[in-house]
Amino acid sequence: MGFSLVGIGSWLFHMTLQYRYQLLDELPMLYATIIPSWGIFAETQELLIKDVKKRKESSFRIQLVISFIMCGVVTVLTWIYVVVQKPAIFQVLYGILTLMVVFLSGWLTYNHVHDPVAKRNLFITMVMGMVPFVIGFICWQLDIHLCSFWVYVRRTYLALPLGVFLELHAWWHLLTGTGVYIFVVYLQYLRILTHGNPDDFIFIWRWKFFPELVRKGLPIGTSYSMECLGPIVNAQTDDKTKKNN
Repeated sequence: MGFSLVGIGSWLFHMTLQYRYQLLDELPMLYATIIPSWGIFAETQELLIKDVKKRKESSFRIQLVISFIMCGVVTVLTWIYVVVQKPAIFQVLYGILTLMVVFLSGWLTYNHVHDPVAKRNLFITMVMGMVPFVIGFICWQLDIHLCSFWVYVRRTYLALPLGVFLELHAWWHLLTGTGVYIFVVYLQYLRILTHGNPDDFIFIWRWKFFPELVRKGLPIGTSYSMECLGPIVNAQTDDKTKKNN
């Protein structure tokens, strides 16, 4: 829902170029990021408690404290952006928050996921989410700082329809949208594993390359593999096998 809210706000801003819709474009990025931030920070604190019994007893308290901290962070960053109107400060602090989520999720994957297949799937999904995001960010910066150059090349040499390939701001949206979605799938699977209930879900690579977390028992409907670029499992054959069993 948070990811969808970012898309709606971005659509409204790019359609109108009005400041109030710019707020709906950029602030939901913060609100959507706070959701996995809360989960990652709480899980990190819980897993630092070695005693399993004490960890379970402290779980609710830790999650409650982290939720209050996250609400405070959201309030301060929103105030900086809307009232103080210092986008640079907002962007730096938001960037730090995002990097913390990436670093801690990688730490959780490396230290607390012991199944080799699950760990490999997690790290591949993590990289698949980060790479298009970074490439999209580079496209965005190139568009900001060399906009007149790209416009000149498009109009002088390429024209339509080839000129659309140098619309680097559009590539920023496509690449980052894809990267963030894949990273969300990674965070979902990581949360399932760190909470110790992977038996309710199955992690698949639809068409061998698109990661997805599916609740067990639901029909998949397409071919998929259990590892990236691994052997194909035909969904229809798999369903028939389950019925025969």
